[in-house]
Amino acid sequence: MKKGLIQVYTGNGKGKTTAAFGAALRAIGEDLKVCIIQFMKSDHPETGEVKASQSLKDNLSIYRYGGNFVSGASGFKSEEEIKTSARNALAKASEVIKDDLLGLQFLSIIQLKKNKEIDLKKLGKSTAYFPLIGLLLGLILIAANFIYTKFLPQTVANILLLITLITIRGGFHLDGLADTIDGFFSGRDKEKILEIMKDSRIGSHGVVGLVCLILLKFTLLNNISELYKWKALLIMPVFGQLAMVFPISLYPYARKEGLGKIFAEHSGILQLIVASITALIIMLLVFKVWGLILIIGFLISVFILMRFSLKKINGFTGDVYGAIEELTEVVMLFMILVLGRFV
Repeated sequence: MKKGLIQVYTGNGKGKTTAAFGAALRAIGEDLKVCIIQFMKSDHPETGEVKASQSLKDNLSIYRYGGNFVSGASGFKSEEEIKTSARNALAKASEVIKDDLLGLQFLSIIQLKKNKEIDLKKLGKSTAYFPLIGLLLGLILIAANFIYTKFLPQTVANILLLITLITIRGGFHLDGLADTIDGFFSGRDKEKILEIMKDSRIGSHGVVGLVCLILLKFTLLNNISELYKWKALLIMPVFGQLAMVFPISLYPYARKEGLGKIFAEHSGILQLIVASITALIIMLLVFKVWGLILIIGFLISVFILMRFSLKKINGFTGDVYGAIEELTEVVMLFMILVLGRFV
């Protein structure tokens, strides 16, 4: 089950639903969330499994479709009605999957659910999937690099790679970095720092910080060997995304309100563990045992950044999350550059 294998129960006769609910019960026993989408033979609403599921409603959701599609049954539905119900069931399954990746549309310009009400609790818990979002961004960067380097010099290709990354993210985290630098280096107290960070205008500290960060990323990419470049493009956003999950899951939000508070209120140790294991697997697959050195460096850098924020504002904001993500990406690129020189 934990390997993520797909279990298929098929064939004539009874037992398929019983087997499926047995697997669901095991998953709930392991503190996993379960969603069941049933396509029913009849319209009978109160089956035994539905009654039993009421006591497990925090961990189990059941959505039922179909009904009366067996030939000869009372109220037999037409073929078109059955097809419509099947399409609705598949649409619901797609919606449930998208709910787990809701964070994607808040971390990039990619929109999964347009003009629909968003479940804030599900959005907050989507931090567990942040490294997967980073993996998607990394794969996009690898594909873009392949295309750019086919026709352009490496320097130009690297500039376009940074533009691609900034465009996909909508400059969201860079804005957070600039606001964080303006606030943290203002020399003011906590309340004034938070006020400065909320100001939509960018200050001189923020401008300098943005320029330095972009130049650092460009220089590091330009000096990483082609052998390691695809690895850097993949690992950089994965661990940049993971870096945000640590303060979101472990520490309080510094403001009474804000977009980042949605994540802080609904994300916890479970989301951090899932995100960390996901990123660890990706790292070990890409760098093998050498990845452990990168992970140690990652943990040290995230710890330093978190301590700095706690010292300044006794917590975190959405801007600080973005700043941590951007700065962690620079750290990962630097470590991969150094690793490539010695391994």
